[in-house]
Amino acid sequence: MTTDSGLRFWLRYVETEGGLAEPVIDGNLVLLPPALAAEFDLPGELTVTSDPDAAREDGLTFLATGHPAPTRAADLVLAQGDAGIVALTPPASVPPNADVLLAAARDQFPVDHGRIDPAGSPAATVRPMLRVGVLISYSLSAEDHFQERAECWLDVRSRLPLPDAWVPKLVRLPPAEKPRMDLPGGLEEALTEAHQIIETTARARRGTLAGQSQTAFRQEQQRARDYYDDQIASVENRLRGADEERAAILTARLTATREERARRLTEIAEKYQAHHEIRPYRLHVVQVPAIRFPVDVLRGSRRYPLVLDYLTPLGAFAALRCPSCDKPEPLVASKTKLGCESCLAKPAEPVTSPPPVGRDRAKPAGAAPSAPAKATPPVKPVAKPAKTAPPEESAAARPKVLPPKAKAQAVPKAGEKLAREFWTATTRSGLALYPLLMPDSPAATLFRLYGTGGPGMLLGTKTAITHWTTAACSSHPGQPEAVSGQAQAGDYLYKYQITWRFDGDVPRVEELLPNINEPGRRFHPHWMVIRGLGRGTRDLAAPRGLDPVERLIWKHSLPYCGLPLVLRMLTAWNRIPDQAVVCRSHPSKAIAAAIDRMIGYRAGDRGHYSEVADLYHIDEDLIRTADKTLARRLKLSATQPW
Repeated sequence: MTTDSGLRFWLRYVETEGGLAEPVIDGNLVLLPPALAAEFDLPGELTVTSDPDAAREDGLTFLATGHPAPTRAADLVLAQGDAGIVALTPPASVPPNADVLLAAARDQFPVDHGRIDPAGSPAATVRPMLRVGVLISYSLSAEDHFQERAECWLDVRSRLPLPDAWVPKLVRLPPAEKPRMDLPGGLEEALTEAHQIIETTARARRGTLAGQSQTAFRQEQQRARDYYDDQIASVENRLRGADEERAAILTARLTATREERARRLTEIAEKYQAHHEIRPYRLHVVQVPAIRFPVDVLRGSRRYPLVLDYLTPLGAFAALRCPSCDKPEPLVASKTKLGCESCLAKPAEPVTSPPPVGRDRAKPAGAAPSAPAKATPPVKPVAKPAKTAPPEESAAARPKVLPPKAKAQAVPKAGEKLAREFWTATTRSGLALYPLLMPDSPAATLFRLYGTGGPGMLLGTKTAITHWTTAACSSHPGQPEAVSGQAQAGDYLYKYQITWRFDGDVPRVEELLPNINEPGRRFHPHWMVIRGLGRGTRDLAAPRGLDPVERLIWKHSLPYCGLPLVLRMLTAWNRIPDQAVVCRSHPSKAIAAAIDRMIGYRAGDRGHYSEVADLYHIDEDLIRTADKTLARRLKLSATQPW
């Protein structure tokens, strides 16, 4: 049995893909199917080992962590992903009865001013849990790069993370043969919450790792400063005694040196600018065996119904949120509702007495009157200025309201107002709609292709939009704000979501997505797949004015992924300023395929070169070459997915 983790992973992958692996003396005999042998550029039959001495003496193939074969296998696994529904086998022990469940419920959920009583018989069920696995790539500098694997286990119904002690127990449980294939309600909200937890954890981890490179950053920065300061001082010394002609040359050199100093310090700062990228590879809905126990929370004669799920493999109830405010706080039974310490907290009493002024401010309470002061000659009192209202601030001196960092409640209102203006403008002219769109965005590309009829075309209708509703959605740090709702065209309603950002002080629409959410629900993170949103737009005829690369994207990608993702691809292509240079260096089909792969990968869709090569009927190496050229120009990231 090999001890190298990379070789063990590769052997498991080979067996999963139809190959055979058998331990032999000093190694493993491996038989690869023809397709797999071509994928790894290895012979169909070989003996591999992670021991370099055995490989050298016995002529075996050395294969260990760092070898191209395990690395390629890891890329294939990550590109394919691991998604599905998993049911866990119930424990063989006798399930607890109602009395045991009641005692456990009262112990785990103490209710202030209330008591938990049974309201029905326990029944077997399953509790859905979400398991999200991601690969986080950290870049701390131009040379320091790390990758870490992270997982988040989340209760779907409460959207709360599982305790760390529960996860190993669930992982060790054997899976059942036939899981229930229906998806639980609230899965989208739970997935968004899991992404937020992973993002927060990654940011904290990135800060810890970045602190380790600060010493090298300060040292390199100081070396650059010392070098350029010496150069500047030398030029200044020569400038003092130089004649007029020589002084002009030295002055130009001094200016160039100072500019070079600023540029170099900026390069060093960018070199050590830390960032991270999250790549999901696993999404499991795990069905945990549970016992559903209906109870009532009693306060006097009042009864508040509640449903608890006892997780039999873990010996505890699933977590609860407050039924009134949805916060994970201890429950409180009031006279009007069942709430928690947060939503039923008593408001602080306002202070009614005004603060002391004048001499009374310094006089302590209860102090005796002071002795009369020594008589002094009378002084003519100075007339007090009349009280006047403070002068109004000028418009220039008045603080700007948007973007409202100090007034977060104004952001959703700004988004809803923008959405109303957006839909109103679609019923008028392009002169009203175009100023509402963010430049170099999918929304601007949609307007370029279809004008004011573009939003309706994206939603799947050629009928004019006549009515609409708006509701702000919550978003994530570093991601655009969002507004969702429904648009009416004729007798049909179409769900939509608008994502937007501030362009300076002005809110502008960045992207319109169809069929994505119920109004007011959370905005999807950028890495989630949007391919399925364009089901009704996959057979659209190509509009006029497309260049050769855009026509190829439209021809090959639109039938596969629909209009929303194609708009991202066209936007990315039009962000490249030197398109003519790129087209002279690479075939148009290779450019289109490379953009498809890059944008699809950023949207959580396919990212495999071979899959895109099959779709575009082009050699994979041509795509890889064009990909490198485009990557340097586009500089895509989690916050710039097109």
